Amino acid sequence: MNPLRSLSAKLSLLTCLLVLGVIALMARQIVGGIEEGLMSEMKVRAEFFARSSREAIFPKLDPFSLHFHVEEMIREKAVTYAAVVDKDGVVLSHSDPTRIGGKTDDPFSRRALASDQVELQHARDQTGAPLYELSAPVIVGARRVGTARIGFNERSLEEALRAPKRRIVLIAAAATVFSIFGTILI
Repeated sequence: MNPLRSLSAKLSLLTCLLVLGVIALMARQIVGGIEEGLMSEMKVRAEFFARSSREAIFPKLDPFSLHFHVEEMIREKAVTYAAVVDKDGVVLSHSDPTRIGGKTDDPFSRRALASDQVELQHARDQTGAPLYELSAPVIVGARRVGTARIGFNERSLEEALRAPKRRIVLIAAAATVFSIFGTILI
């Protein structure tokens, strides 16, 4: 009698496939949770960036301190650019120094300047790749004195998520090996 035709072999194989399916589903859920967590973390960073920029803008503009905050923000994982603009959209500080002093008047900027809360906006670059920008109002008392903006793209998000995804894949692979080994033993 062929051992693969026995009922116990078929049940073991079915159990192995079920375990593999559960592992794949769990890995997908965990990766999705990590991505959502990173986006939430980015929103908190934008709020913190706005609060830390407030003292560099009001009561008197301190360009050195403002540039320091921008440089610190650009070092954060996944961030591709950081900027602070005044209430009229004039760039006070930017990770690209050539943009300082220019006025922003694109749809992202208009929406960011109009919002009273952290705003996540999506767009596409020239190649069609997704771009994201978070903007947070810089408020002193009840008065808005500027907007803090941080940008990131699909590639920078993937780089930030590479290590956690690698760990999940390794854990899923180990669970798969143990599942197959257990099936063989049964």
